[in-house]
Amino acid sequence: MEATMNLHPQHAEALRDINPDVANIIRIHESQKPEWFPTELIPENWKGTKLPPELAAGLTLNLLTEDGLPYFLSLLVTHLGDEGPLFEWNKLWTSEEKLHGTAIQLYLYECLGREERIRVERMEKQYLRVGFWPDWSRDPFKLLAYVVLQERATQFSHAAIARKAASVDPVLRTLMSKIAGDESRHHDAYVSMFGALLKRDPSHAVTALHSVIKYFKMPGAGVDGFQALSQIQERSGMFGAKEFRYIIVEACDKLGIWELTGLSGDAEKAREDIQKTIKLLERVDERNQRQAKKEIPITFLDGNISILL
Repeated sequence: MEATMNLHPQHAEALRDINPDVANIIRIHESQKPEWFPTELIPENWKGTKLPPELAAGLTLNLLTEDGLPYFLSLLVTHLGDEGPLFEWNKLWTSEEKLHGTAIQLYLYECLGREERIRVERMEKQYLRVGFWPDWSRDPFKLLAYVVLQERATQFSHAAIARKAASVDPVLRTLMSKIAGDESRHHDAYVSMFGALLKRDPSHAVTALHSVIKYFKMPGAGVDGFQALSQIQERSGMFGAKEFRYIIVEACDKLGIWELTGLSGDAEKAREDIQKTIKLLERVDERNQRQAKKEIPITFLDGNISILL
C-alpha cells in the first residue's frame, strides 16, 4: 500500500484492520444508492428561472464546496492509501461527488446572466488555485473525522436550499433533494468508517475529532467572497452555528463519544473541550438570533448589490 508508507505505523495498521468493515460499508452503500444523472433531473427545454439573491448565493457557495474534487481525491489517497477497500471507496465516492458539482453548475448557469456566470467561474478558478490541503499530518483519523462533519454539513446546506426552492422552482427542489440524499449516505458511510477506527484506538480517535472540530472550515473558505456567502447562508437559515452545533452533537451521539471509558488524559481533555465548543456554538446562535437584520454585500449577482438579512 504505497500511499500509506508515509503514515505512522500504528495508523497504517489501523487502516488495514478496518478493511473488512470498509468492504461491508461499500456493499451496504451500493445497495442503497439509486443511480441518477444530472441531465435526467433537468427537464428537456427547461428554461432557467430568476432566483432570489439568497438562493443564488447559497447555490454558488454549495457549488464551490463541490468544486474541490481534485483536492479531495488527493487527500483521500494520501491519508487512506491507494489499494484495497478504502481505495475502492475513494473511487466510488469520487464518481458520485462529480455528479453533484455538474448538476449544480448545469442548473445555476441556466439561471444566471453571462456576466454573473463569469463571476462564479472566477471564484471557481480561484478556489482551485488557493486549494484545499488541511494540515492533518497524514493522520487518517483526522481525515475521517473531518468528512463525518463536512458531509453532514454539506447535506444540511443542500437540503436547506431544496426546502427554500419549493416555492421558487420544483426543478431546483428535486435536484438539491437528490444531492442531499447522496450526501446523507456518504455521511453514514464515513460515520461507520470512523467508528471502526474509534474501536481500534478510542483515545486517538477522540483527540483527532476534537482537533478537526476546533479548526473546522468548509472547503473554499479561502476564496474571496466566501465569508459573505457563508454569512448569507447563516442569516437565511441554511447553515451556520446552530446547524454545526447540531452536527457535532449528533456525531458524538452516533459514535458513543460520551460513553467511552478508559481514555487517555489528553483524550479526556479533548472530550471536555468538545463539550465546551458545543456550549459556545449555542451562545453564538443565540447571539445571532438577537441580531438585527443588516445589509450583506455580494458581488457576483448583477454587479455589486446587497441583501437585507
